[in-house]
Amino acid sequence: MRDDDNTTKTLYLIRGLPGSGKTTLAEVLTEHRYSSDDGAGTGQRSMDLQRALGDDCYGRCQMGMERGETPIAVHNCFVGHESMERYKDLAWLYGYRVSVLAMQNEYESVHDVPAETTRRMRASWEW
Repeated sequence: MRDDDNTTKTLYLIRGLPGSGKTTLAEVLTEHRYSSDDGAGTGQRSMDLQRALGDDCYGRCQMGMERGETPIAVHNCFVGHESMERYKDLAWLYGYRVSVLAMQNEYESVHDVPAETTRRMRASWEW
């Protein structure tokens, strides 16, 4: 949808631990989905690689907003509230309403995140 449409533009920020169903929910909600896991393979990642993947996800989301895509779903872990702020700022800039969806399920991770990584994330989780 474009800015001149009467449709409310929506950004879903889907957060949760690995294996909580973020990707599955994003697939149900919209065809316009972005994640730092897109094309990244599976398993353990260095902090530098994770940061680069996060920046790439943000850039692709911004391009989607420039095209007027709606709804858009960004399905990343977003362990801390601060990690969502730049997406909220971007939504404000492009006129998107933000809905934060927190997943609390415990399925098997399709991205092969090591159990120790998930444990560390759970310990620092901000609800």
